[in-house]
Amino acid sequence: MMTLTADGNNRHPFIVEADTTSGYWSNHPDNTLPPPDMMGAYMRNRPYPANQIEGRKGWIIGSGIAGLAAAFYLVRDGAVKGEDITIFDALDIEGGSLDGAGNAEDGYIIRGGREMNWNYDNLWDIFQDIQAIELPSGYSVLDEYRLINDNDPNYSKARLMHKQGQIRDFSTFGLSRSQQWQLIRLLLKRKENLDDVTIEDYFSADFLQTNFWFFWRSMFAFENWHSLLEMKLYMHRFIDAIDGLNDMSALVFPKYNQYDTFVRPLVEHLKKQGVKFEFGARAYDLEWRDEEGKCTVTGIRMLNHGAADLISVNEKDLVFVLTGSMTEGTAYGDMNHAPVLQRGRHDPGNDSDWALWKNIAKKSSLFGKPESLTENELSDFSGL
Repeated sequence: MMTLTADGNNRHPFIVEADTTSGYWSNHPDNTLPPPDMMGAYMRNRPYPANQIEGRKGWIIGSGIAGLAAAFYLVRDGAVKGEDITIFDALDIEGGSLDGAGNAEDGYIIRGGREMNWNYDNLWDIFQDIQAIELPSGYSVLDEYRLINDNDPNYSKARLMHKQGQIRDFSTFGLSRSQQWQLIRLLLKRKENLDDVTIEDYFSADFLQTNFWFFWRSMFAFENWHSLLEMKLYMHRFIDAIDGLNDMSALVFPKYNQYDTFVRPLVEHLKKQGVKFEFGARAYDLEWRDEEGKCTVTGIRMLNHGAADLISVNEKDLVFVLTGSMTEGTAYGDMNHAPVLQRGRHDPGNDSDWALWKNIAKKSSLFGKPESLTENELSDFSGL
């Protein structure tokens, strides 16, 4: 708003309210802070434990980040004693697909890296309470993460390359109006209408040649034949990262691999709380009591170092099951040898992490169709 003199000339600007169009929050290399969160601190309460059940045990199948998070919340928010929580894993090391191993001589392998951003609410809620490995006592993994990314923000100078190494213009998404409407319509579609529809079934051929699709598929490991529903769910989850998609400035990265950054300190914290880990223990089926569609687990069948075992589950216990696997059955190649898939292409077999999901799905349709996720293998090449 301007005030005017008697002759109609501008005298001086007079601002009566904030101009919300004058600027907006945006991802860019010089801005390391997330957008203002007006309720974050209010949600940082710790629930008072009520209706505690003496002797309740927690059984967690899988020691990936989801299983570790379940154990963390059982202890911190559920007031379950650490010694009453057991985590089973078929491998001989914790972390599941969030792994990282190797050395400079033999090389490194990281099968399960994750794009990280600032609004992984549960993850950062956990890791603001976990002691950082390399910082003094009292500083958390979140403190360490912010220290790194605030001082060394991530962005790409060559997001797309073509023509044998030339940098392609990646300043825009390259979406026409009709292609933008394809995305909007997908966001508005009901999940129930997208079963067995692939990405290339839905999008036009020219959409699959846009910068946006190259950004999206390379960041989230999508192929044209992948599930359209999966893409829709990713879009709802990561719509906030759209602004930094073209130069990856929406992402934040750890100093080391994610196993050493997240898994190691969280496992150390849980062990100090008394949580038990049992390795070489592959759960392959659940016994339960079905009462009017409600399944109450009564036992966990597993192979413990190859020997059949049955874990009895009491009425008051809690069972957390992590079904399937993102990286189980991984085959490796190198510059001179193609990877050879050792297991069946369509049936992972009983010696697989998928066996548990397949067996419980046979008993109840509540657990979906795991075979829809085991019919294709994903090829990936990463060079460091």
